[in-house]
Amino acid sequence: MDKRLRGQDAAVKRLRMAVHMGRVAHAYLFTGPAGVGKHTMALSFARALLCAAPVEGIACEKCHSCQLFAGSGHPDLHTVAGGEAVIGIDQVRWLASSLGQKPFYRRHVVVIDAAERATIQAQNAFLKMLEESCGDAVF
Repeated sequence: MDKRLRGQDAAVKRLRMAVHMGRVAHAYLFTGPAGVGKHTMALSFARALLCAAPVEGIACEKCHSCQLFAGSGHPDLHTVAGGEAVIGIDQVRWLASSLGQKPFYRRHVVVIDAAERATIQAQNAFLKMLEESCGDAVF
């Protein structure tokens, strides 16, 4: 995982092992105060999940998927970001539509940033997606 994730050794080890063993759950929740590396961890994990040839649970940085990820253009990486704004139902509907398509490579990976900023309708739609998650998506 990312070298900038200091103090998160146990979490990094578990995520690397999940990728290495091919035993990846359909959803993960990264919590904690601001500045602990939740977003960095999520993106590093997403990179490893999308990598065509991860080495001991770490993205190889050389394959086509890693190159796409580095260029911020991987078609199977979906990000939903609230930032200071709210996450609305339209963003979730767009995501559901994207996940309904077959992934270009191995799987869809979804990173939801600031999920606490989602509207009630968006929260319910997210919940439905998680409950009915297809086998080729990791949230």
